[in-house]
Amino acid sequence: MEKAKKQSDKQLIASLEKEVQDLRKQLDNQFQLVAVVKKSMIKLTICLRQFLI
Repeated sequence: MEKAKKQSDKQLIASLEKEVQDLRKQLDNQFQLVAVVKKSMIKLTICLRQFLI
Protein backbone atom coordinates (compact mmCIF):
# COMPACT_ATOMS: atom_id res chain seq x y z
CA MET A 1 0.00 0.00 0.00
CA GLU A 2 2.79 2.42 0.95
CA LYS A 3 4.67 1.57 -2.23
CA ALA A 4 1.59 2.35 -4.32
CA LYS A 5 1.18 5.68 -2.53
CA LYS A 6 4.80 6.63 -3.19
CA GLN A 7 4.40 5.71 -6.87
CA SER A 8 1.22 7.78 -7.05
CA ASP A 9 3.02 10.72 -5.41
CA LYS A 10 5.87 10.43 -7.93
CA GLN A 11 3.40 10.43 -10.81
CA LEU A 12 1.62 13.46 -9.38
CA ILE A 13 4.92 15.33 -8.95
CA ALA A 14 5.98 14.47 -12.50
CA SER A 15 2.63 15.63 -13.82
CA LEU A 16 2.83 18.91 -11.89
CA GLU A 17 6.42 19.51 -13.06
CA LYS A 18 5.30 19.01 -16.66
CA GLU A 19 2.42 21.43 -16.14
CA VAL A 20 4.79 24.03 -14.67
CA GLN A 21 7.10 23.66 -17.69
CA ASP A 22 4.17 24.10 -20.06
CA LEU A 23 2.97 27.18 -18.18
CA ARG A 24 6.46 28.68 -18.24
CA LYS A 25 6.61 28.15 -22.02
CA GLN A 26 3.21 29.80 -22.43
CA LEU A 27 4.29 32.73 -20.28
CA ASP A 28 7.52 33.11 -22.26
CA ASN A 29 5.52 33.09 -25.50
CA GLN A 30 3.19 35.75 -24.11
CA PHE A 31 6.16 37.91 -23.06
CA GLN A 32 7.57 37.60 -26.58
CA LEU A 33 4.22 38.56 -28.06
CA VAL A 34 3.98 41.59 -25.78
CA ALA A 35 7.46 42.64 -26.86
CA VAL A 36 6.48 42.41 -30.54
CA VAL A 37 3.28 44.38 -29.96
CA LYS A 38 5.21 47.02 -28.01
CA LYS A 39 7.76 47.43 -30.82
CA SER A 40 4.96 47.66 -33.36
CA MET A 41 3.17 50.31 -31.31
CA ILE A 42 6.37 52.35 -31.04
CA LYS A 43 6.91 52.16 -34.81
CA LEU A 44 3.28 53.10 -35.44
CA THR A 45 3.52 56.03 -33.05
CA ILE A 46 6.66 57.29 -34.81
CA CYS A 47 4.97 56.98 -38.21
CA LEU A 48 1.87 58.80 -37.00
CA ARG A 49 3.93 61.60 -35.50
CA GLN A 50 5.80 62.07 -38.78
CA PHE A 51 2.54 62.06 -40.68
CA LEU A 52 0.92 64.63 -38.38
CA ILE A 53 3.88 67.01 -38.33
